[in-house]
This record gives sequence, C-alpha cells and structure tokens, in this order.
Amino acid sequence: AKDLDLDEELALKVLPPSAVHDETAVKRFMNEVRIARRISHRNVVRTHDIGEQGGTYFIPMEYVDGTSLKELIRVRGRLPVAVTLS
Repeated sequence: AKDLDLDEELALKVLPPSAVHDETAVKRFMNEVRIARRISHRNVVRTHDIGEQGGTYFIPMEYVDGTSLKELIRVRGRLPVAVTLS
C-alpha cells in the first residue's frame, strides 16, 4: 500500500472479511497492535495504527522489501535448524 500523505510504501495486514463479525477475532486483531507498539527491535516491523474502512479492519505497518518466508521455503525447501534460529 502507499501512504499518499507521506509518500511511503507500507504493508497492510487485513483482517479477513469472514472474521469481521467474530468479536473475539476483532479484539485479538486490535490487541496485536497494542502489543506490537510496545516492541522496539530491529527484527520486528513497526506498526503504525489500526484502521477500518467499510467494515474492513487493517493494520498499516512498515514495509520490508525482500523475500517472504513462504518463498524462501518454496525455493530452498525445509530450512535447517541453525538457519531458522539465526
């Protein structure tokens, strides 16, 4: 996604539409932002806020360019323990 006000790329985590009516799922999604804001570490992406538009909840967060874990496993196969720990 792109923040048009700040001209920045962001990643969006979106609560699936099927979970919008699940009060527990919505609370857990909102709690995720509260917890993430308390963490400051170079290996943890920054979360900016939580938003809702037309019944869709989303979390804008720092965009990190690179290969996804899913893609890495697809290409390399099962990762050795030493790699996953580092």
